[in-house]
Amino acid sequence: MSVRILWLVVVLTVPIATSEAQRGRAPCDSPGVPSDREDCLRASIDSADATLRRATGRVLELLPDSARRPFLQTSSKWIDYRRGECRSLYASFTGGTIAAPAYAECVVRLASDRMRFLSEAYSFDLQDRDARGDCLSYEPDTSSLSGALERRTYPGPPNYESVARGDEAETGFYLSLRRGICVTRNLDEMNEPTAGVRRVQLVLDQRGYERLRPHLGKHVTVRGTLRHSHTGHHHAELLLTVVK
Repeated sequence: MSVRILWLVVVLTVPIATSEAQRGRAPCDSPGVPSDREDCLRASIDSADATLRRATGRVLELLPDSARRPFLQTSSKWIDYRRGECRSLYASFTGGTIAAPAYAECVVRLASDRMRFLSEAYSFDLQDRDARGDCLSYEPDTSSLSGALERRTYPGPPNYESVARGDEAETGFYLSLRRGICVTRNLDEMNEPTAGVRRVQLVLDQRGYERLRPHLGKHVTVRGTLRHSHTGHHHAELLLTVVK
């Protein structure tokens, strides 16, 4: 039996109740949990993902700037590969929704093991929990960014591929940063840990465009709240809703 198959078998034999109990939550097959078991399983996966996001953000705060982006890329590939194993494990037993017990159990265990590894490898217990390196926070906290103000055009709907082939042109103001930034706090399903971002899309009202237009091509400092991109209308990894 290969190492890969052994790993999958071990995961399958660990009840999801164990991971749930460790976090102080009732397992999904216990009395008193939501009547919709699938919702409970999805909540278990979401909780595991949130724990892993926080651990990943903590590592970014402890790494030098040059190592942050490579760490994120390697970590993402590793997690995608392991989740692929979880999907293969689940699919080999039955069909249905992705939140079935076998898959949920596998993902929760994966996140728990990964979080424990990061905690031990980077000595979380010995580090100052308030130290952020030079990393920033997502909304509602505000951040100040300085860089070159640019006007850029990207393809929009319907295909978000090419203005020349008929997509709507989406023109906006962007801030080009001299040095990449990382964001590691106030994380949620949309606002994930990130690093090495050197172009930020500015979210402005009409008055904001009028105020900044004379400064195009110049170095400016703007203040606002950060969020991660999540739609086709977002053409940079980070967006800054400008308040000043």
